[in-house]
Amino acid sequence: MSDADRICVALELPSIQSFRLICGRLAKADEDERTRIIKTAEAMVATKKSPSKAELEAIDYMKKRLMGEGLLK
Repeated sequence: MSDADRICVALELPSIQSFRLICGRLAKADEDERTRIIKTAEAMVATKKSPSKAELEAIDYMKKRLMGEGLLK
């Protein structure tokens, strides 16, 4: 297992409250940065054959919170 894999496995997932707080802070970044964050999250989830419902919901929430409805293509 690579070092990066070991680190990722060791990290705890944030609670839903923490996740929302993180998204709120990220929403203050400039638009290019917010777009890169969402695109990176989408790329990470796309590495799986079938992403979990929670992963898809998290990305949808990030899009709405960071970019607003209908602004990110």
